[in-house]
Amino acid sequence: MDSEKVERGRDEGKEAGEDREGTVRADIAGEDREGTVRADIAGEDREGTVRTDIAGGSGKKDSEPAADDPGRDGLAECSEETEKSGKEEHKKLEIPPINDLRMELAREEARHEFRRSLLNIAGILTVAAAITALMMTRLLILLEVNGSSMAPTLEDREIVILRQTKEIEAGDIVGFYYGGKILLKRAVGSAGDEIDIDQEGNVYVNGRMIDEPYVADKKLGKCDQDFPYQVPEGMIFVLGDNRAVSIDSRMKALGCVEESQIVGKAAFRAWPKARIGMIH
Repeated sequence: MDSEKVERGRDEGKEAGEDREGTVRADIAGEDREGTVRADIAGEDREGTVRTDIAGGSGKKDSEPAADDPGRDGLAECSEETEKSGKEEHKKLEIPPINDLRMELAREEARHEFRRSLLNIAGILTVAAAITALMMTRLLILLEVNGSSMAPTLEDREIVILRQTKEIEAGDIVGFYYGGKILLKRAVGSAGDEIDIDQEGNVYVNGRMIDEPYVADKKLGKCDQDFPYQVPEGMIFVLGDNRAVSIDSRMKALGCVEESQIVGKAAFRAWPKARIGMIH
């Protein structure tokens, strides 16, 4: 009977379908089992330590991690980037040698000094230009010749410079205001002088004929003045070098020029280029 009981127990174990070898720890509720098992699951023979979730049907094998692990790759890349960033920050924080700093400071100071010098020079030139322009407007006048009454000394459209002055002498080319514009004529006599002109166009001042090399053709020209004529006080007697066409003190309509009308005397011919020079 004892042998029959043993045989019966073996048969019951086989009927239960459990062929176990080793030590097994099981949770009948279907949660976790851990032990050494040999099982044939889906035709695969596995051996190792397995933790199985009976309820969920999932298992995790304790083995070496896969070579292509994205988590590890990410950690490696992050580590490399951190190391690289640390190196870059270290480079940024590197302090240059003191000699380089001194040289750079010297260059900056030199540039600053150069800019300041340029500004000073520009300021000086500006002031000088302003002073020059002021002096030019107060002392000199640029004038274009209009007409041929002073030919051949001054031709039409030539540019002359007048020096502003009231001190006019006989023989000077004087500029004066008349009819809202500046006329140019040659001074012949001043206040108190007696002027006379004969029919041939010779001019006499205080009974003496004057030499006039600047006149190309002597003529009496347009004249309605009574000669001899004495120049009134504070006035000057003027004639154009081109006596045939000039309207000047020989005509009563123009007469003598008052000192208050005088702008200055022609001193320099600025144009044309071929005739640039002093005026006599």
